[in-house]
Amino acid sequence: MQIDAALKSIDAQIFVYKDILNHLYLAMNLILNLLSEIETSITFCKLGVLHHSIINSEILEFEMSSLSINVSDVLTYESLINVKCTIRRDRIVYFLTLPVYEDNNYHLFYLHSVPWWTNTSFSTIIPTHKHLLMNINNGIIKPLSDRCVWNDHYYCNIELLSQSTIDCERSILFDKSLETCKFTKIQINNNQLLPIPDTNQLLVIFPTEDQVEIKGSSGVETRTLQGIYLVDPGADSIYYHKSLMKGRGSSIGRPHLLSFNPINLNRLNYTPMSIDEITLKNIDNFHLNLNPVLNPDENEDYWYPSLTPSCWTIVLYLSFGALILYTCINYRKSLQVSP
Repeated sequence: MQIDAALKSIDAQIFVYKDILNHLYLAMNLILNLLSEIETSITFCKLGVLHHSIINSEILEFEMSSLSINVSDVLTYESLINVKCTIRRDRIVYFLTLPVYEDNNYHLFYLHSVPWWTNTSFSTIIPTHKHLLMNINNGIIKPLSDRCVWNDHYYCNIELLSQSTIDCERSILFDKSLETCKFTKIQINNNQLLPIPDTNQLLVIFPTEDQVEIKGSSGVETRTLQGIYLVDPGADSIYYHKSLMKGRGSSIGRPHLLSFNPINLNRLNYTPMSIDEITLKNIDNFHLNLNPVLNPDENEDYWYPSLTPSCWTIVLYLSFGALILYTCINYRKSLQVSP
C-alpha cells in the first residue's frame, strides 16, 4: 500500500513537472522565435532593405496615409524605401527613408557600345556612363552611376547622379557628332548576337557572311547577313546555327542605332587602350574612366546593433537551466522510495 501511494504521488509530481516543462518549452520557443525575428529584421536593416519583419505592408500603408503625398499603391514604394536602425536603451529603432520624387519628366537613355568598321579594323565608343537622364523641358543631361529602379515607372535616386563630364555623350545625343569622342580599337573574330536588356531586341554583328533562319506564321525564311543590325523579332523566332535567339524582357523604350554626320576617318581620336579580343557580352565591363559618384554624407548617429546577447538574455537562459536542473534533481530524489 505504501508503494502504491508513493507511486501515485510520484505520478502526480511527474505530471506537474511535465506540465511545467511543457510551459517552459513553449516559452523558450516564443523567445527563440522573437529573437529570430529580431535577427532577421536587423539583417535586412544592415542591407538597407525593407522587410515584413521590420514592418508589414498594412501598417506601412496606414503610416504613409498620414503623409502629404499621394500613395496609391504601397507596394510600388516598398522596394524604394531605405532602412537604417539603431538601439536606444531597451528598444531597436528603425528609420525608414521614403524618397520624394520631383514632377519633372526625363528621358532615360541606356548607352550600349556598337562596334563599327573604320578603315581596316573594328572600333567602338565605350561610354563613361551607360545611363543618362535628359530633362524633357530644358534638355539638361545628367549622368547616372547605375540603372534606375523599375516599378511600373523608372525611379532614379539622386544618389546615382555623377559630376563627371559627358562631352562625348552630349555631342552624340544633341549634335549627332563624334568629334569629341574617343574610339577604342577592338577585334571581333566571330559572328555574334546579343540580346539588349529590357528591349526584346537583338544586336547582330556579323564580320563574315552568315545565315539566320526566321520562323513565322507564313513559314521559314533564310536570310544571308553581313554587317551590323538591330533586329526586332516581334512574333517571329530567329534561329542561328539551329539555336533559338531570344530577346531579354521588354519596356516602354525602344533602342535605335544613331546616324551621324559625315565623318573624317583620319581625324578620329583613339584611346591608348586597344582590346585584342572582345565579345559583345563583356564589352560593357570595360570603362575608360571611373568617375566619383555623389554619395550623401553618412549619419554617424546611425549604427547597426550586433547580435551579441545582452546580460538579461544570459540571466534568462541561466534561470531556465537552473529551474530544469532543480526539477530533475527533485524527480530523482522522489524515485528513491524504500519499499
